[in-house]
Amino acid sequence: MDTMTPHQLVETALDALNRATAMVEQNEENRLVISGIEKASLLLRTIVPSLSETGIEKSVQEQDRYVYNPVVFDVDAMLMPIPGNDPVGINARLSGDVNNLLSYVVNRMRVANFQPDYSGLFTKAKQLLLEQTKDLGIAVRLIEAGTDQYGFNAIADGLLLINGLFSNFWEKLYPQSEDEDWEARANELEKLEELLIARLTTRYGQLHEYSPQYNDQAAAEHDAAVFKVITVQFDKLEKIIQERFDDQAPNLTELRNHLWGFRDRINLQCDIFRQNINQEKMAASLEKEQSITTVFESFERENEQRKAADIPANSCFVSLEPNDITDAIVRTDTCANYFVEKSPGDPLGYLVHRVCKWFTNTAYDSTGIITEDRRNKITEAFALQQWSDVLKESEIVFTEGGHNWLDLQRFQVTAAQCLGTDYDTVAYFISSATVDYVSANRKILDEKLDDGTPCASPETIEWIRTAMANRGSGQSNNIFGGRSYSYYVNELEQAEELAAKGSVGAGMNLLHSRLQQASCRREQFLWRILLAEFCLGNGLKEIALAAIDHLVESVEKYNLLEWEDPELFTRVYKIGYSGYRSLGEKKAPVEKLEFFRRRICLYDPKYTIAS
Repeated sequence: MDTMTPHQLVETALDALNRATAMVEQNEENRLVISGIEKASLLLRTIVPSLSETGIEKSVQEQDRYVYNPVVFDVDAMLMPIPGNDPVGINARLSGDVNNLLSYVVNRMRVANFQPDYSGLFTKAKQLLLEQTKDLGIAVRLIEAGTDQYGFNAIADGLLLINGLFSNFWEKLYPQSEDEDWEARANELEKLEELLIARLTTRYGQLHEYSPQYNDQAAAEHDAAVFKVITVQFDKLEKIIQERFDDQAPNLTELRNHLWGFRDRINLQCDIFRQNINQEKMAASLEKEQSITTVFESFERENEQRKAADIPANSCFVSLEPNDITDAIVRTDTCANYFVEKSPGDPLGYLVHRVCKWFTNTAYDSTGIITEDRRNKITEAFALQQWSDVLKESEIVFTEGGHNWLDLQRFQVTAAQCLGTDYDTVAYFISSATVDYVSANRKILDEKLDDGTPCASPETIEWIRTAMANRGSGQSNNIFGGRSYSYYVNELEQAEELAAKGSVGAGMNLLHSRLQQASCRREQFLWRILLAEFCLGNGLKEIALAAIDHLVESVEKYNLLEWEDPELFTRVYKIGYSGYRSLGEKKAPVEKLEFFRRRICLYDPKYTIAS
């Protein structure tokens, strides 16, 4: 039984119920027993679709899907010492073939109609590093050739290789130094910057025009994972340069800006995929809730019909109707515990617990005493980022009397956010319920539990106040809700300053990081508006127009026209009109321009007249 999946357990229960029905249905006196069995079967059939037999396996696969391993060349093998007396091998630069390999960039510039054989270069450089020598220059040519053929993966593998060569063979790595003179190695790293920017431009086009097109989320997430490796390894390389090269340190800023620009655009596409998936999950959750409600309503109708028919009571029949309030609370709590245990990514169980503990007069009102060992266990799990344990143990403590220790809510929301998109709705609903509870009980932030522990630490108080401010769209005279207008303006100005210095990618990365940190959907929407404006103003038209189309879809999908501040969605229409007009009369889609113009006329006629 311990090895069975939830799907298999439910199927086994259904089979047992069917056999029990067959045994008793011939006896008329067993009508109530049969009725109870049929109800249990119906409930199980309702649950089965959400318990796919491959659900657990799929969840594990999703967690491991984007774990990166070198794919272009075997980095570990290339970092093994060369067999023989010298771990770095021979000075292969004495060979004419190797000199031609190292002067590849020179040949390209001097020879007319030079056709680079990157496949041959890749094979030759790899063979030399595996069998004859450990040479930084050869490693640089290997990365150049690999980037031409394999793209971003080769850069990730290449940075792992260079950092490994520096760590394992620094003293004798070719080109070797004389009297701590590292100029030759610095020159090779400067060539790395020159060669990689050229290869990236050839393969992907100019950075300011780059707009990744992915058919599915898996491809986008893969490249995003590759860039996580690139980011870590590039930072590590720059740290080695600062520590080892002294005043001869090469400046790789241009390469960093190029890589970061590609990374930011890919992350933006991933974020769009994730937003769409979250919306689909919310819709599926509501549909499942409705189906369960329908089942229980049918049970209620059957009970009423049975009472009307005056069916005699039977000791074998267990009524779905609770005996009293206490019995109802126990049953509700049992169901909620089941949902949290069996489906931890579903918000239903967590919501039921919070309704019972926070928002009813019939729930137990004891705040409980949490032992120091238990509190330390949860805090330690949070510090170690053991997110599944944090979510599970915190919920147990919450239900056993720790519901007024608000640090638990911060721990759980953080854990759910870090567990991935499957837990996004859990994070959202726990955060929302916490804000509602504190809004109705303001004094709790200053109160203590029965054992003298503050209900909320300073970090938790700040977290709650930020969440409350972000929600308060009606608490401000501008569209930026709980945060002050100056906060958003300052962030946008910082991004524009970076762009003015030539770091458009860094500016976009700043705004995109604020988007990722946003704790509510409305704040995310605002950051998307600013990101679209920034991209439009800095020549990133394709990214800007994609963001604008996404914003328009959100306005329509969430019916913002009916309940949101008109200034908010009107701003989207104004950006959209400006964005598509910037394409020029020949390229701008007439239907798009007409759509935005009509919407602006409808919701902001003064702007239309003025412009």
